[in-house]
Amino acid sequence: MSQNPFDASLVTGSDALTGLMETIVDGVITIDGEGRIIHFNPACERLFGYAADEVVGQNVKMLMPEPYRAEHDSYLESYRYTGKRKIIGIGREVTGRRKDGTTFPMELSVGEINRGERSAFVGVIRDLSARKRLEQGLRDSEAQHRAIVETAVDGLIIIDARGTVRIYNPACEKMFGYEADEVVGHNIKMLMPLQFASQHDGYLSNYLRTGNRKIIGVGREVVGRRKSGETFPIELSVGETVIGGERTYVGVLRDITTKKADQENLRRSRSELQDRVRELEIARDELQRNEQEMAQLAQLATAAREAADLASSAKSEFLAIVSHEIRTPMNAIMGFAKLLVDARLDEPHADHARMIQRASEALMTILNDIIDLSKIEAGRIELDEGVFSLPAKLKAIEQLWGPAAGSNDLYLRTVTAPDTPKAVVGDALRLRQILFNLVSNAIKFTREGGVEVRVGVDSRDGQKVKLRYEVSDTGIGIPEDKHQAIFEPFTQADSSTSRRYGGSGLGLSISKRLVEMMGGEIGVRSTPGVGSTFWFTVICDDAEQAGEEAEYSFDSVGEPVASMRVLVAEDHELNQVMIRTVLEALGHQVHVVPDGGSAVAAVERGGFDVVFMDIAMPELDGVAATERIRELDGPGAAIPIVALTAHAMKGDREKYISAGMTDYLSKPIDLGDLLRVLHKLHANPGQTDVSIN
Repeated sequence: MSQNPFDASLVTGSDALTGLMETIVDGVITIDGEGRIIHFNPACERLFGYAADEVVGQNVKMLMPEPYRAEHDSYLESYRYTGKRKIIGIGREVTGRRKDGTTFPMELSVGEINRGERSAFVGVIRDLSARKRLEQGLRDSEAQHRAIVETAVDGLIIIDARGTVRIYNPACEKMFGYEADEVVGHNIKMLMPLQFASQHDGYLSNYLRTGNRKIIGVGREVVGRRKSGETFPIELSVGETVIGGERTYVGVLRDITTKKADQENLRRSRSELQDRVRELEIARDELQRNEQEMAQLAQLATAAREAADLASSAKSEFLAIVSHEIRTPMNAIMGFAKLLVDARLDEPHADHARMIQRASEALMTILNDIIDLSKIEAGRIELDEGVFSLPAKLKAIEQLWGPAAGSNDLYLRTVTAPDTPKAVVGDALRLRQILFNLVSNAIKFTREGGVEVRVGVDSRDGQKVKLRYEVSDTGIGIPEDKHQAIFEPFTQADSSTSRRYGGSGLGLSISKRLVEMMGGEIGVRSTPGVGSTFWFTVICDDAEQAGEEAEYSFDSVGEPVASMRVLVAEDHELNQVMIRTVLEALGHQVHVVPDGGSAVAAVERGGFDVVFMDIAMPELDGVAATERIRELDGPGAAIPIVALTAHAMKGDREKYISAGMTDYLSKPIDLGDLLRVLHKLHANPGQTDVSIN
């Protein structure tokens, strides 16, 4: 203890004062002039964690952390000699140190007591920890709100009841073009077009007076004005709150210029689409008025168009109907034309018959091209791959187109490179379609000279082989600037071409699509007046490397077969006469019935070798009639049944074979195909799976 003790009773005084110091919430410490603690009330014990008897008589430095502890004695000494105060009589925020070593903020007020020559100092202490935590929480909350305001994508504006802007975030700066310091403190009207700015104060005062809302708590679309003077649409939501007793309004703004533009574009697109629909409807109506003979087809097309959005299969159904309805009468036209040509009429009737035959064949070509193009565009064509002989396909080209070339004094020859596979796996039908189109065009556009068809290997990759075909002619040629256009639908090299040579301009477009489906390319080299070379590539499997064998393919019809007893089920009168005439001319006995029910009854009675069964018939169609025949008791159940139908879409053949039919011929009937079927039936009597290749 000090040699100059200070009597604590001189500081505490009366019992009442002592009681006050013992019960006061704030800590009270009394020290003598040397810094020794002479009084330490219970509040201090709670604050610092020391009992009074642990600190009384000790230097008050023990309650201070560094660097305050080291500075304390020098501070007291300086005060005694100079009278300069830092805390005494002033008060300040300092840091205390607890018994456990932790520190805490405290507010310290120090007063001085003099008793003669002796002095004592009384310190009143208040723990600021809770207040500091609250202040820090407020600062954190303010920082969070500031971050939200500063980083919000939407514009945020806060105004007071007078319309003065208090907060204006960065999104608003981008939106209006004003910096925050140009707007804050100014009336919100500066961000409005003049016609709306003049109404704002009246609206605000009216709301304060009556409570009638137009935007507050509702939200609406308004017009803003940028610093440049440009106006733009805004989506505005306004909320109301009270801060510090004053009404405050918080506005959230979103620039909807792009949204409005998108809406306008959508409206315009809808309008254009409606106009286009109206144009199509007008065109449809005019087609119906001008094409009386196609009324039934137009009705079917309209029905198919109205049902097109119900399922993707509707288009295929429509194409099947169109094909059937046109092929049915065309079967009679082409059949009778063939009969007339073969009848050796006298001129000019024979010439007329040949004209009818060529015209009907041209019409069928156009029909097939249109259906193929529609199926390709709808993604409905699938490749039907099988094994076939390349030499046989080239021979077929010579057989089919040789007479046409010869009649025009043109040569037609085919050349196969030595390394070309004998057989490949691919779609023989589509390959033949491409070649026939290119060869027919070459013959059509060549006046003298001839046409050469070449095939060879472009490249190999394992069993994959890329074949390259070239069809060269000495014809009229094509200008270079038309080389790409001729592969587009309904396009020919020159408008005069279609007038002079005919054609729809679909063949090359279809060929291009088919070549691409087979993994290849197509192109042309041509010089006007010299000739053209159309080339294309397709990717196939080498059948030999793939371990496949080419199936037998008929190269000729052969001799007529022995007389057969033929039952024909056909409801179309012209087709009845035509098929009867053709079969009887071939030496067969023919009996015709008009519907499926009559066909079933005739087979049940017996006496027939084969049935040619139409599909679309009244009462009982061909498929249902076939099912009933196959269910009969006795030998009639196994009679060969050949589908004879205008249904010629992909998958029809398989559908009728799976329904129990033996073979399939599509209308218009090709005489060669008819004879091949008869040959196969004659060679395989009673066999129910002898479809031609």
